Parts: sequence; structure tokens; C-alpha cells
Amino acid sequence: MSVRRLLIALALLAGLAPRPGSAAPAVAWQPLYTRQGWDGGPALDIRAVGDVMLGRGVAKAAQQQGYGYALALARPLLAGDLALGNLESPLTERAAVRSGPYRLPATPAFAPALRAAGFHALSLANNHALDAGPAGLRDAAQTLEAQGIAPLGAGNGAQAASTARMLTAAGQRVALLAYNQVRDPADQPDEAEGWGRAWLDDNAIAHVRAAARRADHVVVLVHWGEEYQHAPSPAQRDWAARLVAAGADVVLGAHPHVLQPVELLDAGGRRGVVAFSLGNFIFDQDGRADTSRSAVLRVRLDARGVAALEAAPVAIRRGQVAAAPAGSASAAEALAELRPAEARATAAWRWEKGTATPISTPTDEGLRPAPTAFSADLRGDGHPLWVTLDSRGIVQVRANASRTSKLLWQNESPAWQVRRIASGDADGDGRADLLLALWKPDAQGVLRSHPFLVGYRGGAFRVIWGGSPTPMGLQDVRVGDIDGDGDDEVVLLEGGERPGDLGQRISVLRWDHWMLGVAWRSPSGHYRAIDLRDADSDGALEILAGASPPLAR
Repeated sequence: MSVRRLLIALALLAGLAPRPGSAAPAVAWQPLYTRQGWDGGPALDIRAVGDVMLGRGVAKAAQQQGYGYALALARPLLAGDLALGNLESPLTERAAVRSGPYRLPATPAFAPALRAAGFHALSLANNHALDAGPAGLRDAAQTLEAQGIAPLGAGNGAQAASTARMLTAAGQRVALLAYNQVRDPADQPDEAEGWGRAWLDDNAIAHVRAAARRADHVVVLVHWGEEYQHAPSPAQRDWAARLVAAGADVVLGAHPHVLQPVELLDAGGRRGVVAFSLGNFIFDQDGRADTSRSAVLRVRLDARGVAALEAAPVAIRRGQVAAAPAGSASAAEALAELRPAEARATAAWRWEKGTATPISTPTDEGLRPAPTAFSADLRGDGHPLWVTLDSRGIVQVRANASRTSKLLWQNESPAWQVRRIASGDADGDGRADLLLALWKPDAQGVLRSHPFLVGYRGGAFRVIWGGSPTPMGLQDVRVGDIDGDGDDEVVLLEGGERPGDLGQRISVLRWDHWMLGVAWRSPSGHYRAIDLRDADSDGALEILAGASPPLAR
């Protein structure tokens, strides 16, 4: 080894050494979900974080404290079978070649610190990957590889960037893929040639589907969403459903710089966990409270899928990330942001002897968000179609999950404003239909809500039944067999005068020859959402309703 290389190695080792008195705080894992019946048996332990940015202010702190300073206290947080994140800074000695103030390249001297912290793979599929040009992206990938860290979502050509990286962890074969959906003003249309990133598109769905055939588990990292928004966009939800339906067991989001909910998502007959945004892990955005608090997500996967979810809140202070003190306001706020905005159940009913009977409120999983994308065999021919609801209130039925596939039906717009969709055999003919909770103006121009049933009849989709305006606003809808007789019922949440108002009662509707009629209504209450779920594992669906998030915002 040359003297110069020896001096560099010694400098790096010195930079990685913990500072005196800098013992890592204890990690307080907080449960988000445990699958009923899971006893803590063998499971793949994945640790996931959001944006890792090592340029600008973080680099300046490293010049004073050493390159290991930023992540010196991160090792206990990432000590799982597989630690993943989004590397927002291309590691290269090249200068930024793109114009603009927000360019984030960082020195490769940070690379040993990433390995020492425990990272096994990092996504390069983001809007800053090409800040130092294609050569800088190539440098970043090669630098990570040299440290034994798998670079994801980047490569020499679109095919290489999009193909899954296969790793073995805890005896499980895991497919890792990463995709970008955030464009930079300097992006060029010819990125498919030479070094570039993988993009979230129909081709990505095909790669996820192919990876699922080869792996025990599939994890997808996605750069998407809107900066500083704590709620996922309809586009994020749409893509999340498509990814889970294609075979993703875990979807990990980044880019908003703040936390967004972690949710269990059912799509295409599968269940996956989606972390819409894991915020920042290390960044120099100390000016905002919500960009300097975050969390590490811990996902346990076994042969049945998601066994458990936990989160460890973290805090970013003066260029260093560490576990947040248990019970601190910052930790409580981070956990609140990770939990879905919809309530946990505060009321529940079981259908018995022709009516709904109140039961003890279950507390294990809470209420699932209203679906905005799912597959359903609406033609009864064994070929599921893809149904989506966007933020404009437009429902589309397409031949498959590709956005370019044939459009088979779309509701009137802007007259119809659909707020919720559900699928089931509401009219008892043995074929699934769509139930729409829609709002449209009446003859006087007043916005009123209606339940509409749309089905495939005579070779085309048409409205089978259009209900009269409901006495109160229609806020949510679910379809399922709550009485166990083989026929689906329609469950509505009604209340308020405008979309998004608080619901006041739950109604159960049944098909009666030619229309849906009311079979039961709940006492008055205050509910934000409803769900149908077998909460007590007795084989029957219960009606769940809830009003507020589990922690105050």
C-alpha cells in the first residue's frame, strides 16, 4: 500500500470513530401492527429509512467532525437483516454539472460511514442522481459496490436500471427494485441511453411482476409525492396499489422530506405494506421541525407476508441522526404522522338475528383507508379489470393496470364527483359490480349525494341503479357479506352536507328485487370512516367505525 493510500485510510478510520461521550441513545421500537396469531417466530427483519443527503450542510459538519459523524449513532437503528434507504447525494468527486441552487453531490469519503452504519442497499433512483451527470451517477454506483452496498434503480441503460437486485438475507431471497417519479428541469428524454435512473412506469410494473416470480419477498423503493406534504397524493395511492398487485410486499417512499402514513394495502388479491414517505434520515433541513424529525421503519416478513411493523422515531440535530428520546414530543409527533389519518375503530357491530348488535371495539389493526385503486372481475369472465378513482372524482375501468390499456368505462365529469368506490355483488346476480358514493348538483344547483350501482350488462358498463339523494351526505361506502348468507350488503357512512364532513350514522342496504333498501341504521355518532373486517377471526365480517387519529396531530 502506498503512503498516500495509507494516510487516506487512516483519515477515514479517524472520521468514522465515535466522538467522546457520543454513545448511541437507546432505541425505543413502537408497535404499529402485529398480525393476529404471530408469536414472534422467525421473520426477515428489514430496517428502512428515507432521504440520506450528505452534501451541503452535512458535508460542512463532516469537515469539522469527520465523515463518520452524521451516521455515528445510527448503527443500532439499522441492525437488521436488511437496511435500506434513498441516497439523495451522488457520491463523486465530480462537480455538479446541472444548473440551479439545489445540487447535492457529496464526496465518496462518506461511503465507509454508510457501510459502518449498516446499510445493505441504497436507492439512486431520485431527482438528484444526475446532479453530477451520468458519470457522477456511475461513480456513485461503483463507490457503493466497493463498500458492499447494493446500488438500486440506476445502471448503464434503462434495462439495467430497472432490473431487480437479488440479495439473500436471513435465508430468504429478496428482490430489491427502485424507481423515480420526480422530474428535474434538467432531465433529458434520452436518459434511457447510458447511465441513468429507473422510472416508475408500466415497465416498472412488469419488472416487479417478474421479480415476484423469482423471490421470496419483493421490496420496492420509490421516489415520489409532493415535498412537505404529510398526506400521500392520489397518484401515490394509485401506484402503490399497482405495485402491491404486481407482487411488492413492501413499498418504501421518499422525496417529501416529511413523514407520511404507513399502511397495509390490499390490492390484486395480495397484501403489502406501504410507507408513503419515510421523510429525512440525514439532511440539513433543520429550519423546520417536521423535516428534522423522522423514523426508522422495521418490517418483519415471513412466509405469510407482513408479520409485524414497528417504528423508531429519530431526530436530526446539527448534522447527526440519532434515536429520539422515548416519550418526547418529537417522537410522539413522528408516530402520529406514520399512522394513517383514518381512525382506529371506536365502535363496532356484528350482524345477528336480522340486525346489527354492538360489540366490544377491536383495537388490533384500525381502519383501512378507502380504496382508490383495485382489481375486480366486473365482467364475470375470470379476467380482473383495473379500477381507479382520482382526485377529480373520476372513476376509470381499464383492461389492466397499465395506464395505456383500453379504457372500458368512465363516469360523467364534472357533473359527477365520485368520492368513494367499492366492489361487490350488491344486486345478488353472482357478478361483482361497482358501488359509487357520488355527489352531483340537483335541479337547484345544490350538491347532493347518491349511491350508484354500475355493472357490466349487455356487453357494456351501465348504471344499474341510481339511488335518490340521501338525507345526509354520503361520506363512505363498503360492500361485503356481513350476515354470512352468501349475498353482499352495502354499508354506508352518512352525515354532513359536503364531501369530507364528519359522518353521523351507518346504514346497511340490501338488494330488494330492483333497488337497494335500508335494512338497518345505527344510532347517531361521530365517525370519519368505516370498514368491514373479520376483527375477531370468527369467519364473519364486522362493521367498524372510527372518528379520530390514534395520536393528536
